[in-house]
Amino acid sequence: MKHSLAQIWGIVLIAGGVLLLLGNMSGMDVGEIISTWWPLLLVAWGLSMLLRQGRGPRIDQTITSAGVSSTSVSTDQLGQSSVFGDVAVRVSSQAFRGGSLSTVFGDSEVDLRDCALAEGDHWLKISGVFGDLNVSLPKDVPVSVQASTTFGDVEVVDQKKEGFGPTMNYESPGFQTATRKLHIQASQVFGDVLIRS
Repeated sequence: MKHSLAQIWGIVLIAGGVLLLLGNMSGMDVGEIISTWWPLLLVAWGLSMLLRQGRGPRIDQTITSAGVSSTSVSTDQLGQSSVFGDVAVRVSSQAFRGGSLSTVFGDSEVDLRDCALAEGDHWLKISGVFGDLNVSLPKDVPVSVQASTTFGDVEVVDQKKEGFGPTMNYESPGFQTATRKLHIQASQVFGDVLIRS
C-alpha cells in the first residue's frame, strides 16, 4: 500500500495542530519543541521514500523456532520496522535472542509471554515516533527494562510515571544472577509506553 505525499503532509499537519493545541492549553513552549524535533519529519519522509512498498494497516506475525511468517524477521530474532501502520508481534520462539522493532506512524505491540530465551544476555530494542508501545513480558524470564517517552505516560509492571519525558527502569527478581536474561529498551516520542507482566 503506497502513501502519497498528500497523506504524509496531512499527518504532519495533524501532528502540528495537536502540538499547537497542547501549547495553548498547557503553556508549553511549542516553538522549542518544534525546533528540537523537526528533523523527525525528515527522517519519516526519508523512511517513507525508502520503504515505498509499505505495509497494510496492521501486521500480525508469529515468530517460532522453526521459522518466521515474514522475511523481515530472522529465526529467533525480531527485526521489524514500519513507517505507516500498527505492528503486532507475538513471539513463541524457544530460543529467542532479542532484536529490534521500530515504527514511525503507528502502535507497536510485542507479546513475549510464550517465548523462552537462548543462553546468555539478549537485547530487544523497541522504538517509535507517533503511537503507543505495548510489551507483554515473558513468563519466568529475568528481564531488565528501560522505558521512556517524551510526550506520554510510562507504565512498567505496577509503576507509572506521567508528565513530560518520564523514564523508568525495572529489573525482575533474580536478573543479576540469571544465565539467560533479556534487556528491553523501549522508547517513544509521542505516545504511551506500557510494559506489563
